[in-house]
Amino acid sequence: MLWVIKQMVIFMRIFLYNILLSFLVACNSKKVDESFENKNIMMDTITEGIYNRENNLIIKNTAKEAYSSGNNNKDYIDSIELGESSNYKVLITISEIDTLWRQNIMPVKLECFVRHENRWILRQVFNYDQGTLSGGELFSKDLNGDNFNDLLVSEGSGARGANVFYRLYIFDPIKENLIYIKNSTDYPNIDYNQSMKCIDAWAIYSGSSTIFLKITGDSLKEFAKINLFDGLKTKILIDSSGQSRIIEKTKISDEDYYFRFSNFNE
Repeated sequence: MLWVIKQMVIFMRIFLYNILLSFLVACNSKKVDESFENKNIMMDTITEGIYNRENNLIIKNTAKEAYSSGNNNKDYIDSIELGESSNYKVLITISEIDTLWRQNIMPVKLECFVRHENRWILRQVFNYDQGTLSGGELFSKDLNGDNFNDLLVSEGSGARGANVFYRLYIFDPIKENLIYIKNSTDYPNIDYNQSMKCIDAWAIYSGSSTIFLKITGDSLKEFAKINLFDGLKTKILIDSSGQSRIIEKTKISDEDYYFRFSNFNE
């Protein structure tokens, strides 16, 4: 009989613990949801013309920092033009949420707008999480040689700041939208290579690599690279199946380790 009573006591403790845990999770979820509601209010009122949902969208070039009332959350808001200047804009909102369950996680929202009859129409929304405040800076630049500005969003850095990573969005002038290049954050310091008519990346470590890439659908694909490492300059070709083939090796000095090539034939 005593054993039965002990088992019932243990069961009741577990039951009450689960109820308490469910209550705490529900309360925290409510706080997170309220913070996003507050964010919408901030974008309408506190940011003073950056975003007015009832009237035209007005975007300023300088970043804004707004504080929501009643919690510890902060929103960082900035904007940039892309595509054809003055016809397309992107608004970024980074929410710093200070909660027990989402420490060091900052939700990011990218909103792409198209101008239509003097009004800004929301075209696309991208949502993702960012780990630190070191990312979120916007850059507008043609990255595929079609004379339309594409979008780079900084994601963070490595190698003591030498390797900067970006989320790349290619602007499609026909569909008037952005194509997110899914593996763009795998390659540091990406830029458009005018000489090779492609994208290249420059990875810095105890040596360096210039990586030549082409856009295939929504991804970057390597087709060549030059490594400067271990006293050697190594030139590599990569076929469509991803197989690498070394075509040249030459000796170099330690002073030549950190050079970004603009052409594979250099």
